[in-house]
Amino acid sequence: MLKNSGLVSISFRGKCVNEIIRLSAENSLKYIEWGGDVHCPAGDISRARELGHLTKNAGLIPFCYGSYYRVGVNPVSEFQSVCETAKALGATVIRVWAYNKSYEACTSEELCRVISEAKEIFNIAKANDLCINFEYHRSTLTQTIDGALRLFSELDKDILFVSWQPNPEITVDEHMRELSLLPRLDIVHTFAWTFENGENVRHPLYNHHLTWKDYIKKAKEINPDCIFELEFFKDDSEEQMSQDCRTLNDLL
Repeated sequence: MLKNSGLVSISFRGKCVNEIIRLSAENSLKYIEWGGDVHCPAGDISRARELGHLTKNAGLIPFCYGSYYRVGVNPVSEFQSVCETAKALGATVIRVWAYNKSYEACTSEELCRVISEAKEIFNIAKANDLCINFEYHRSTLTQTIDGALRLFSELDKDILFVSWQPNPEITVDEHMRELSLLPRLDIVHTFAWTFENGENVRHPLYNHHLTWKDYIKKAKEINPDCIFELEFFKDDSEEQMSQDCRTLNDLL
């Protein structure tokens, strides 16, 4: 088992939590990021607590709670429930999304409101001894490095982290520039996609292993303990997951 490898549970939304735990353990992963849409809904505290016990009893760690809270979209009043769910799960970090537009598409009024609400949820997280992890994602303020840095410049760096992932619509050089500029990094969502005819196309991770060697090296320069979590597999295949796990473990 490698301390830096994990799985994002939404890779298998159709599988029950016991199957996901089994697959993670069998493939020598250490972390599971439980998604808040299917496997660990926000507000279901008893389910989160049970899931945390199941995960830890299998020798795995529920480090990050993959919530679907969108700053600037969901009411701030909902975030305390998200925090309580994360704590019941045993997570120390909550994944959130930054609004529903790119930085370039936002008005100055929208940006000010999102930053203000981000500061509010940071205060709530800090009061609950939790950290915030912004997912680096298309159609959010973190779609580009300029948007990410503008947002992060206003927030408490003590509890701010980033979950980076490659955007198949831009180049490897642009990805490397993003990674070199990110202030904090704790998780990298790891997958091999291309963007063809307006759609994401999945590939075996090995097909991009040389590129991922560079990404991993750069990520570890920022944070030697960065966690690399596999997300989504070609054809949603368990066999492909096993192959991608071997590729990732070889790279690490």
